[in-house]
Amino acid sequence: MFTYFIKKLEQEYHHLSLWYFVFFFYGIAFYLKSVELFNQGVSFNSCFITSSVLLYFIFSLRKKEKLIFSLFLTILFSFASGVVITHFRVTNAKTSPRPISKTNVFDIEAKVLEVKPTIGGSQLILDNVVILNKNDNNFGKIKVSLRGESSLDFLKNDVINLRVQLFPLNSALLPGGYDFGLYMYLNDITATGFAVSSPKVIKSQSGYFYDKLQNIRGIIYKELIRILGPDQGNFVAAILIGETKAINKHMADNMRNSGIAHILSVSGLHLSLVAMIFFISSRFLLNCSNYLSYKINIKVAAGIISIIGSFGYLLLSGANIAATRAFIMTFFVIFAIIMERSAYPLRSVMVAGTCILLFSPEYVLHPSFQLSFSAVLCLISGYELYLRNQKLIGRSKGIFASIKLYVFGNLYSSFLGSIVTAPFVIYHFYKFATYSLLMNLLAVPLMSFFMMPLAIISLVLMPFNACNYSLKLLGFFVKIITSSAEYVVNLPISTIDTGYITDFSMLIFTFGFFWICLWQTTWRYFGLLIILISLVMMYLSPKPDFIYDHRIKAIGVKNKDVIDIYSKYRISNFTQEYWLGWYGTKKSRYFETELKDQLFELAVSDENFTVSLNYTNCSDAKVQIIMSPKLVCNNNGLVVNYSDLVNFGIVLVFCQKSSCYAKFGQEPIWKIKE
Repeated sequence: MFTYFIKKLEQEYHHLSLWYFVFFFYGIAFYLKSVELFNQGVSFNSCFITSSVLLYFIFSLRKKEKLIFSLFLTILFSFASGVVITHFRVTNAKTSPRPISKTNVFDIEAKVLEVKPTIGGSQLILDNVVILNKNDNNFGKIKVSLRGESSLDFLKNDVINLRVQLFPLNSALLPGGYDFGLYMYLNDITATGFAVSSPKVIKSQSGYFYDKLQNIRGIIYKELIRILGPDQGNFVAAILIGETKAINKHMADNMRNSGIAHILSVSGLHLSLVAMIFFISSRFLLNCSNYLSYKINIKVAAGIISIIGSFGYLLLSGANIAATRAFIMTFFVIFAIIMERSAYPLRSVMVAGTCILLFSPEYVLHPSFQLSFSAVLCLISGYELYLRNQKLIGRSKGIFASIKLYVFGNLYSSFLGSIVTAPFVIYHFYKFATYSLLMNLLAVPLMSFFMMPLAIISLVLMPFNACNYSLKLLGFFVKIITSSAEYVVNLPISTIDTGYITDFSMLIFTFGFFWICLWQTTWRYFGLLIILISLVMMYLSPKPDFIYDHRIKAIGVKNKDVIDIYSKYRISNFTQEYWLGWYGTKKSRYFETELKDQLFELAVSDENFTVSLNYTNCSDAKVQIIMSPKLVCNNNGLVVNYSDLVNFGIVLVFCQKSSCYAKFGQEPIWKIKE
């Protein structure tokens, strides 16, 4: 077995470097998830002992197996680099003002850093925040929501005065869930809220090129809304300049539930098309001059112009994760053309991911990062597999062969993208779009051949007020896609609610996914077994029988396929939908009640377990949750102390055939004491 392993590594020698990037990603993910691991009982000493044993094993191979020694040592160094870079990012963020700890109302003066349109208003990122009439002005950036169309009239660098109600940053709603506040915290945002007064512009300040470019985004957005209306205009704004927050919620849900939400993100299709337009047009125009064609290398000049033009579009589009990844890969392709070399796509996508994570390591857990990179990685590997098996669909030429190849290519790429990204979609959104393959067969060709070319043409014609007809035609195709998505969503079993799946099962899946994509010899198919194991683990992911959120004083109890919610006040729709998604159901019942000294019964298999909330007296329930700092209880079952509720905020109770155990919320990184 060991000899076979060595032989395969020697055959895969030129692909070993790809795994350095993979373990760099894992190092980042380990650091960001380490808080949760340590809260669940994984001690620092156990990690230290494991690392020591691993190092001893690696160095024992130094003389016997130099290839494995160098490989393992480099992988360990890559993993450690991910941990160190993420630690530096987190500790550096801690030097900025601390996030606020409680809700309050402030009169502030601040500079507009960013303006994003939303449904019925806008969202402002404000910097240089000064609290008026107080000496305390230690705010970093804040995110504020405004109502009304006039809120879009603010420009970057405007200094405004307004009254705001600010809230602390949100952490994960449930243990192991998505940490909503992490990304804001690491970008120096200390609070979120909304305006309670009309903002007034104190002064406007002209900025640099990038600032003016961001203001141009606002002008383009208003023009799209004026010509196409709010529904189609916001759709086009999403695919052209990356503004997605103002899309109609019903439309956004239809796009997500039909499996084509990815087309609303500026990504590889957009950047590659822009780069191609710049490259071909500049090369054609430069060749029109005899002087230039003899004096300079036209291909090199066109490549440089293409890189500059696509970078400008990247800034104009908002530079989201998928667009940044696409630009980096496009840069490598064009640079290879300039140097008369061929780019290696797998290495390009890994380098692109590393470049993004070097500056923003927190994005390794972001849905956009995971979906974008998994999709492009599987398409690259799938295309290489297709090249090796072209004989399966024949190599004949002609119009019918071209049509067959086009249909097969769309089926093949849509199938790969839908299947591979499904676990990531389930992990983040707890559902799977059944007809995503069908919708992608319609949406992707329309985007590639009609919508994106029309969008780029409209953008070029917009300064000349000549974009009405091209935008109207683009709106026609938008109507086709949105109507099709509406139809598909209303079909039977259009979505399957899966519920929460564990982090560990996703870790196993991604390892199997990398194993298939990065290796080139036949042992790559061993990754299918790894993926199969991960899918079984996902299916067996436990769902809590009881939820108590001490932060909002609410309880969720699983009652077959219905979630019973108990609270004195209505919880937010977002929290309720998140709980339902976690359980994989759409049904809930609300009970208005004061949460004090109550007993709840849990039906687990054939056993009945009881959970009690103890405020004044102890009980003999199997699980006791202590809600008063003065009360001390103990029994043979599970006791959740008041200090646990204060420290972690939320507790999940899982009951098996004979016992129950608890899982606590994780303390957000920004609340960890030095």
